[in-house]
Amino acid sequence: MTSTYTCIGFDIRIWPCDGIPSVGLSGWSQHDAMHANIIREFGLQENLYQLLDIKDQETLDAVTLAIRVNGACNLIALQIPEPVATWQSERFGHPLGNPALSLEEFQSMGIDVADINGFFSILSFDPISKFRKSTDLIDERNLDEVLHVVQLAGFVDRGHAPYCAVKISALKV
Repeated sequence: MTSTYTCIGFDIRIWPCDGIPSVGLSGWSQHDAMHANIIREFGLQENLYQLLDIKDQETLDAVTLAIRVNGACNLIALQIPEPVATWQSERFGHPLGNPALSLEEFQSMGIDVADINGFFSILSFDPISKFRKSTDLIDERNLDEVLHVVQLAGFVDRGHAPYCAVKISALKV
């Protein structure tokens, strides 16, 4: 059994990673200068998830090239399970993403578990890291661990719930 994820947006992060790879900016900083430059150069905006809203393959390819040339940053694609994306779209108007965009140049880094409203990663939170004996991203092939962490997160930190699996894919790994 596999899960189907949909890309809900992109972010530009410091490379190499300046902390622990995660969806949250507290663990892996955004490359602010390149982020601002890419927005300006390509006329991009952030979506309701506060991620870069890249709508077509031509723009994604151009942004990808700009990121590859800059050794100090990385482009990441954040993906959530399709049913969660659909619910967020129907209920709150969040973007569904563009399934026509090819992410073939991206490599999966793993799965984070984060709240869907602000991308607060739970993996380094004490009860979760004790349970897992790790703060690393979860291997996407380990669906049991993803399920256990998502369920536990809802009990451990109700203030940030609901939590969901967030697949992080990057140009550079």
